[in-house]
Amino acid sequence: MARGLTEFTVQQAVNFESFSDWNYEELDMDGTPASSDASYITSINPAKKVVIYTSPIAGDAVDAGDTFTLTINGETATNKKIVIALEDLPFTLTGLAITSLNIEPNNEDATEEIAVLSFH
Repeated sequence: MARGLTEFTVQQAVNFESFSDWNYEELDMDGTPASSDASYITSINPAKKVVIYTSPIAGDAVDAGDTFTLTINGETATNKKIVIALEDLPFTLTGLAITSLNIEPNNEDATEEIAVLSFH
């Protein structure tokens, strides 16, 4: 049976509405301050999915051997932080409500930027 363009199954309708908003931002990893917060991810506007990758802008690429420490939802315990390397990018966080995201580089480089794409 053929379906019209506006006819969806229940599951298709649920999937279509799973994200209501998205945001893209680039975080400077120049060490001033030592870490950067994703400004669009808040407790009022939690993210359902976050993708972290190197900046697509030429000259802002992350150097080989660099690592980044992710602090999710304000967790301060060292064993609750995630350390990712350049080889891990792109890195996706999903399956939890993300109310804050902080990224701290292992070194300070004025030309590096990390891109954060968040889905809300």
